[in-house]
Amino acid sequence: MRLEKEKYGDPESMKLLVFSNNAYLHIACKAIFPHSTLSQHLAILDPSSYPSLRAIRTAIVESEITQDYRILILSGNDLCSRLLSELSTLSLKESINNIKQLTAVIYQPESLLRYIAQHLSLTKLTREELHLTYAIRREKTIKRAASKLNINEKKLYHHAGTAASRLHLRSGKEFIYFLHKEFIYSTS
Repeated sequence: MRLEKEKYGDPESMKLLVFSNNAYLHIACKAIFPHSTLSQHLAILDPSSYPSLRAIRTAIVESEITQDYRILILSGNDLCSRLLSELSTLSLKESINNIKQLTAVIYQPESLLRYIAQHLSLTKLTREELHLTYAIRREKTIKRAASKLNINEKKLYHHAGTAASRLHLRSGKEFIYFLHKEFIYSTS
């Protein structure tokens, strides 16, 4: 995954950056937002191009975009898009005119990075949900975590489901997938 940059001009003069591995999206964005019509620097983020929130965070940090940029988030049906769904996101199914008008719903890079950090730190979860979350992360499966905690698997699935809803995920299974995907290198 690489950050698409305009081929001509220095990085300081670039106004449009597209965070996506979708070549068609790059072409469409350049057609919708020609360099001459942008009044401010714009970065377009396609969360479905990234395997995790950590990968999105890394791409934004490594691109070294400044406060002059605003980030427009595209919506999708993938895990990262659902985790970012609390933010106002833009569907690719919108008409071009709506897309241009909705560019008012954009974020500064720092606020998006703070939002991602909040999700990765699991601050939206209750103390009990955090305790169960750490057990799931340690034990790798619900069955082993339930056995270790001496609780019923159904109860653990229920708590995983409520934790999932707090993070805008669909189910306890998707929450567990999120844990394994985002915290694969974590030891806690």
